[in-house]
Amino acid sequence: MDASDRFRACVPRYLGRAWTPRDGLPPSRLAACEQRLGRPLPASLRALYLTLGDVAELLTVHNQVLPLAQLAVDGEYLLFGEENESVVSWGIPLAQLHEPDPLVWQRNNTPPVEWFSEEKGVLDLMISMWDWYVEIGVLDA
Repeated sequence: MDASDRFRACVPRYLGRAWTPRDGLPPSRLAACEQRLGRPLPASLRALYLTLGDVAELLTVHNQVLPLAQLAVDGEYLLFGEENESVVSWGIPLAQLHEPDPLVWQRNNTPPVEWFSEEKGVLDLMISMWDWYVEIGVLDA
């Protein structure tokens, strides 16, 4: 099962309804984002936006996957997520954007600012985050 299929399976798992093509963003919006950034997104991050990019119930329920217009390069990282109180951000090292599902890194946003590996790729990080939402009661599955 590829990343798109695994992300599609998250809609019935966490939201109790079938996935529809309207849940994802159009490829043209992703292409425009990549052009603005001057680099392609990793396959797993592309799959997240193409399959679930319009599902606020998953992408903004607690922590936030940034909208395409807010994806940004900060130093040596592509930032794509932010904790609900902006205490931490999530990013992918620019040197690993070519990997299909690179490891995600978390940045502590308070001094001293430091990056730590989540030791998970985009797909596994998002699923573990959604599982945690269920566990703490902010997402009903």
